[in-house]
Amino acid sequence: MKIIILLILMTAMGSVPLYSLYYDFTLEDLPMMVLATDVSNNSFYSFYNLANAGVKIYAEDQAYLKFRLKDAYFDLYHTNSLYVDRLSLTYSSADVSLLAGRDYYFEGDGILIGNLADGFKASLNFLGMSERFYLYYSGFLPVEINQFDMTASDLLLTNGPNRLFGGLILEKDGLGVESIGATVLYSQDMSSNNSYDPLYVGLNAKTSITANLVSSCNILGEFGNLSPTNSIQAFGGDIGFYYLAGSDVKYGFILKFSAATGNNNTNTNSGQTYGQFNTFGQYDTGVVLTPMFANLVMAQAGAVLKAFKDHMTINANYYFLSRMTTNDSVNGFYDGSGYSIGDEISGRILYDIDPDFTIFIMGGYFIKGNAFSNEIPKYVIIGGVSIRI
Repeated sequence: MKIIILLILMTAMGSVPLYSLYYDFTLEDLPMMVLATDVSNNSFYSFYNLANAGVKIYAEDQAYLKFRLKDAYFDLYHTNSLYVDRLSLTYSSADVSLLAGRDYYFEGDGILIGNLADGFKASLNFLGMSERFYLYYSGFLPVEINQFDMTASDLLLTNGPNRLFGGLILEKDGLGVESIGATVLYSQDMSSNNSYDPLYVGLNAKTSITANLVSSCNILGEFGNLSPTNSIQAFGGDIGFYYLAGSDVKYGFILKFSAATGNNNTNTNSGQTYGQFNTFGQYDTGVVLTPMFANLVMAQAGAVLKAFKDHMTINANYYFLSRMTTNDSVNGFYDGSGYSIGDEISGRILYDIDPDFTIFIMGGYFIKGNAFSNEIPKYVIIGGVSIRI
């Protein structure tokens, strides 16, 4: 009862001084309806609700503590999950930025780093370049939000995947482009599986072609051990062009090509070399099928419109998806013999009526290719609101 009274008082007061500290308290609810097809191509509809209660405690302007409690309800499976998805401390100054605790760690376009985790990130600006250090761990995450599974055996772990990550990213402006960077990230399987320990090495570059047109390129190699006798040698990456112009009404487009190698195994005297690229990030592969960024060739073309002082955003996208090899399956999706996964047309409309109330609708239609044994299309439509107090 005391906790309930405290939450009500914090909500009513908003942002108030607490001795030398300040805090903001926020309640948010996101009710939404989902209409889609399941894995058996049957249509279904369901209600889904996300509720957040969060607080930020500030120490002047350079540091703050963030806490958020999330409740997720999905009536299709009659499941309700309650967990802490934010508990972190952030510090920022001119040359140093630190993040420690449970938060969303993200780098670039999410190919490699794009997950909720318990960890530490240090961003520095020394020696004429930017240095970013990562150290994070998945073993303390609730199973509901642990997205670090890499092999089938990971899915059998009662408490979810148990992985430790460490990495370094160096980025420098100039050198013939706007910025160029190098990435090294290692993942150690800390569970009893102890079966997938990849090392990622990558390069990325970004340059402004015109004032409104930017291009970027990412290349990643994946190496390491799959077992005592088997090794990994795989590659992934993308190249993209992004255009945005306008003032009161902004408009733009995106063109992107992505590829991740498939599993053409090579036998050696000491075992097998596995060629399928796998990643722990959350890479955009559409909204309907959303395959992993593995054994994949993808082309994306999209357009964006921002109006009403950026309060309304409209996105439209087309995705072409294909397998790089037919020798393996990713996520168990494909039961056909061909390369073509299919084509997706999708879009999203988001409108901020005011800072505390947003309405949104998104959806996509997927036309299957010959990687599937049937040609029944798949679709998803999601609509709802976001209410903040």
